Amino acid sequence: MSNFMDIPTPPWTLQNYVHLLDVLVSREIRTVTIQEYDCGGEGVWLRHDVEVDLHAAVAMARVEAERGVRAHYFICAASPLVAGQERLSRTVADELRSLGHVVGVHVLLEPFATFDERLARDRVLVGVDVDGDASIHAPGVHAAFLAKIESARRVYRRLVSGGPYYSDSTGSWRRSDPADLLVSGTPGAQLLTHPYWWSKGIDTSPHHATGDLEIKQFMPQLYSRISND
Repeated sequence: MSNFMDIPTPPWTLQNYVHLLDVLVSREIRTVTIQEYDCGGEGVWLRHDVEVDLHAAVAMARVEAERGVRAHYFICAASPLVAGQERLSRTVADELRSLGHVVGVHVLLEPFATFDERLARDRVLVGVDVDGDASIHAPGVHAAFLAKIESARRVYRRLVSGGPYYSDSTGSWRRSDPADLLVSGTPGAQLLTHPYWWSKGIDTSPHHATGDLEIKQFMPQLYSRISND
């Protein structure tokens, strides 16, 4: 059995994520659907925002499926690292669904497009159901507003009300690492991970210099944090 106190810290690898999954499975912590999560079901809802590397999402989905774990993947068709790969996005979405996962869109808000316009376009690009759920890139102070939008409501409503939330956004654990989730199976928790951070052992620690200009431009909040630490 995995040591549940051994919470992976960056830089992460896919094997680190496998460790987290093995802990969940060994401790019989149930992974729930977004419907169960929204209704207050016990267990953990696994959410993945896919903004950088579609192949990393497939690798993560496969190790989950091997362990009977179901997750929810949100693909960001407007990300500069995904845009223009519509065929690949749809192929990946089909494979994720074939592995038993759910696919939605991760919306990148734009100054000159309404949320509904961006959502509609992204759903076409990824090839997902028009009634599917959506997450938002860097929702920040808009989370309370988004919790009132039907397509995003189930993702954000419980977060706004203070529900347990663990996230690896910007390449490090935010708020807290999921130790208490793994120890006690915190009921009704959301665990957000981004496949890219867990794919290549990327060092996101303070003062680490990275040469990936596109990621710097797309995730300025990460590099702002690094430069200010």
